[in-house]
Amino acid sequence: SQTWSTMSVDHSFFPLTGAHNIPNCFACHSKGGYAGLSTSCFSCHQDKYNSASSPNHISLNFSKDCSMCHSVSAGAWKPASFPNHDQFYMLTGAHSAIKDNCSQCHTAGYFQNPRQCVDCHQKDYDNSVNPNHKSAGFSTDCAGCHSTAAWKPSTFDHDNTYFPIYSGAHNGKWNNCSDCHTTQSNYALFECINCHEHSKTSMDSKHTGVNGYSYISSACYACHPRGSKDGIIDHSLTAFPLIGAHLNVSCGQCHTTTYAGTSTACYSCHQSKYLSAPNHTAQNYPQDCKQCHTPVDWKQINFNHTNTAFPLLGAHLTVNCSNCHTSSLAGTSKLCYSCHQSNYSAAPDHASNGYPQTCEQCHNTSDWKTVTFNHSNTAFPLIGAHLTAKCNSCHTSVFAGTPKLCSSCHIDKYQTAANHTALNYPQNCEQCHNPIDWKQINFNHSTTGFVLTGNHITITCNSCHVTKLAGTPTLCYACHQSNYTSAPDHVSLGYPQNCEQCHNTTDWKSVTFNHSNTAFPLTGAHLTATCSNCHTSVFKGTSTVCSDCHTVNYNGTTNPNHASIGIPNTCGQCHSTNPGWKPASFPIHNNYFVLQGAHISLQCSNCHNGNYSTKISNLCSSCHINDYNSVTNPNHLSAKFPLTCEICHTQTAWKPSTFNHDGQYFPIYSGSHNGKWNLCTDCHTNQSNYSVFECINCHEHSQTSMDSKHSGVRNYVYLSSACYSCHPTGRGG
Repeated sequence: SQTWSTMSVDHSFFPLTGAHNIPNCFACHSKGGYAGLSTSCFSCHQDKYNSASSPNHISLNFSKDCSMCHSVSAGAWKPASFPNHDQFYMLTGAHSAIKDNCSQCHTAGYFQNPRQCVDCHQKDYDNSVNPNHKSAGFSTDCAGCHSTAAWKPSTFDHDNTYFPIYSGAHNGKWNNCSDCHTTQSNYALFECINCHEHSKTSMDSKHTGVNGYSYISSACYACHPRGSKDGIIDHSLTAFPLIGAHLNVSCGQCHTTTYAGTSTACYSCHQSKYLSAPNHTAQNYPQDCKQCHTPVDWKQINFNHTNTAFPLLGAHLTVNCSNCHTSSLAGTSKLCYSCHQSNYSAAPDHASNGYPQTCEQCHNTSDWKTVTFNHSNTAFPLIGAHLTAKCNSCHTSVFAGTPKLCSSCHIDKYQTAANHTALNYPQNCEQCHNPIDWKQINFNHSTTGFVLTGNHITITCNSCHVTKLAGTPTLCYACHQSNYTSAPDHVSLGYPQNCEQCHNTTDWKSVTFNHSNTAFPLTGAHLTATCSNCHTSVFKGTSTVCSDCHTVNYNGTTNPNHASIGIPNTCGQCHSTNPGWKPASFPIHNNYFVLQGAHISLQCSNCHNGNYSTKISNLCSSCHINDYNSVTNPNHLSAKFPLTCEICHTQTAWKPSTFNHDGQYFPIYSGSHNGKWNLCTDCHTNQSNYSVFECINCHEHSQTSMDSKHSGVRNYVYLSSACYSCHPTGRGG
C-alpha cells in the first residue's frame, strides 16, 4: 500500500504535461486552495501576458486564451506558434514556409501587420533590372504580377500577351521599358519609330499601295503585331475572325480604302450577289446575309426559321419558301387560313356550318387529314355520353354560338318525364342529371338553402313538394302542423311554432330544448326541474325574476327572517341556483354593518353564532367586551375608558391602537406625571366628555397663592385649561 509520503492524486481533469509535470503542487496551489482552482492558463500566467514585449500582448490586444499560441505540453513557455495568423494575414505559398520564423517579416519585434507586399519587398522592387521596376515607374502593387508562390517567374508575359520583346528580333534590343513606353504614366502608349532607323520617306515608299498605311507606331503594330517583316496580321485578334472562303482572299479585296473601321456587314462586300440573286430584291429579302449564308459555302442556304415568330413544324419543313412567301418575306401572315383557304372551302360542311377559320383548332402540320378538336378548350368540355356523340348531334346548324343549356338539346326528355311539367321543375337539367348517366338522379339539396338531414334525406320529393318546387316553405310547422296540434300542451301553453327549437330531423320524439339560447340559461337546480315547474301558464314571457317563483321560500325563512329584517327579495344577490338554496353569501352586509379590516376574513358564525334572526348591535363592545375587560395597559375597566372602541382601535387589528396620550396630548406615562395617577377619571372627571380635564384637583395650590405667583402673567386664569396652555408638557414655568 501507499505511504503518506508517496501519495498521488488523480489530476486527469487537468493533465500535467510539459513544464506542468513538476512534483511541487504549491507552484500552482500557492494559496493552499485546491478545489475550484481555475484551469485557464491566464489565471496563472497573467504576469507573462502583461510583460510580453515581442510582441506586446496588451497593446496588440492579443487573446487571453494562451493555448492559441502556447502549448501546455511544451517544456517551456517559448517558442510559441501563431496558428490563427490567417485571421490577420493569410500565409500562402512561400509565406507558409516561414510561418514559424516570425522575425523574417516582423523585424525588430514589430508585430503590427504590414498589409502591402512592398512593405516587405521594397528591396526586391528597387533591385529589379529586367525590367527595372523603379526606373520604369512600375506600380508598387506587387500582386499585379507576382504571387506568394515565388517571386519569379512573374505572371506578366509580355511576349504572349502583347508583343515579343524577350524572343524574336527584339530580344536584347532594349534596356528599359521606357525605350518603347515613352509615356510612363500610360503603358498602353508605345513608339516603334523611335528605335527603327526608317525615314518617313523610305517607309512611305515601301508601303505604296498598302491600304491603311500611316507613318505612326499604332499603324506599324496593326500590320506587324509580332514584329515580323512580312506584315501578316492575326485576324483572329480583330472583331472579324476569318473563316471559310475569307481565309483565301487578299486583304485589298475587303480593305479597299482603310483597315481600321472596315465594315463587318456581309452586304458591304456582297451587295452584287444580293442584287443578282433571284427574289432577293423583289421579295425584299433582308440584307443581313448571314441569316441564310455562311462564309464556308455561300450557296448552301441555312435559314433558322425557329428564330422567327413562325417556327416550322411537320410538312412546313419541306416546302419551298416561295410557297408561303409569295410576295415578300416580312409581314407574311401566320394564319393557316391565309395559305389554306382552298382546303377550307373544299372541305365538307366547313362553310355551310360556319366552321371557324382557325384551322389549327382541328388540324396540325404533320397530317392535315388527321382531325383532332379539343373541346376542353371551349366553354363546354365534353364528358360522359357527350364524348361519343357526333358533332352534328348538337351542332345542327352552326358551331359558334351553340347553346350550352341541357334543355336546348334535351327538352323532349324534360316534357315526357313524370312531374317535371306539372310541378314546374326547373329546366337547368344539370341540377339533377349528369352526362354520364341521365337516369341517375343526384340533386344537391344543400345548394337550395334547405340542407336535408336525418329522415329528410330518405323521403320522396313530393312528400314536401306537393304542388311545386320553387317557393316551398322551409319552416318545420308548414309540414308538421298536425304534429304540433296533436302534441300535448303545445296549443294550450302557447308553445312556439318554430319546431326546431326542441325537435330534430333524426328523431322527432327526442326533445331537446337549449335553454341557453333564451334570456334565462339554466344552471344548478334549474337543470333538473320540469318545464311546468316554472312555465305554469305560458312559455313566452315567463318572468326571470327569482322572487316570482320563490316568494314562498323568501317568506318562510327563519334564520334570518328575511322579511322581518328587511332583506331585499332580489334573491340573486345572495343565493345561486345550487340545489338546496345553500350555501348563500351576503354581499349586502355593508347595508347593515360595514365590514373592514379583520372583519372581512371572519366567518359569519364568529359574530352570529348560527343565529341570524337576532339583530346584533353595531357597537364594538357588544362583541369585544372581553377584550375591554382584560386590557391592563391601560386598564380600560378601572380607568373607566368609554366603550366606543373605535375612538382608539380600528377594524384592521386591535393592536396597536391609535390613541397615544403622551404624544398627542399630555405625558402621563412619562415625565413627572408617570405613576402619579390611577384612573383616567383622576383627571377626566366628566366621563361623558374626555376632552374635559382637571389639573387643580390634584395639585396642592390655593387660588390665592397661584394668583400671587402668576401676577403679571398675561392671560392667567385659575382654570385647568389655562394651566395646560402654559404647561402643555407638565413642566414648570
